[in-house]
Amino acid sequence: MFRILLLCVSFLSVFSALGQQDTLAKYGPGFRFKDGIYLSPLDFRDNCPSYPRNKVYDRMGKQRLDLDPKESYYVMNEDSLIRLEFDSIWGLCENGQVYVQHNSAFDRLIIVGKLCHIIHREEVIDFNANYGVGVGTVPVRREVQVEYLIDLESGEKVPFNEDNLSFYMQDDPVIFNSYELLTRKEKRKRQYVFLHRYNTENPVYFLISGCH
Repeated sequence: MFRILLLCVSFLSVFSALGQQDTLAKYGPGFRFKDGIYLSPLDFRDNCPSYPRNKVYDRMGKQRLDLDPKESYYVMNEDSLIRLEFDSIWGLCENGQVYVQHNSAFDRLIIVGKLCHIIHREEVIDFNANYGVGVGTVPVRREVQVEYLIDLESGEKVPFNEDNLSFYMQDDPVIFNSYELLTRKEKRKRQYVFLHRYNTENPVYFLISGCH
């Protein structure tokens, strides 16, 4: 009898410890992500940086006081300082704010949810006809804003438009069918409304303690 009781206590202790290690919280206003560097969308999904901020160094081996996207990052591996390749970084979190690496830059996550949203600014070159002396074209540089969706389940990143939004909302038949009843013009106009509605009806949960 004593042995059975001891086994029961042991099992309860294990399950209690597991519960303490993996505590989930529903994402919402005031939620704070852990500062550090993510090497994959799964790290972000788990709110578990591959390298916490206190494990990131500058090229002199000093602990980084911030995660400035314009500077290089180094980590310690077997007492050797190794530079993280920029392309290997999925994103980073600084002061609880998440930035996703895209086209050699870091873009802030504007909307966090089952479907995340980022805005990327990039420079394009237009060639305008030059009708002055001689005939030719003049390159004109301008900055454009491109929006993307990130599906947290697959990690896929796609342009934010009515077709892609519709595709990734298919797992919610009510919202998906409501969106599909709209004209293409109405879909484009109400993209943000349906994105917020979808994320509200399909909340995501992040780890606030413990890491997988």
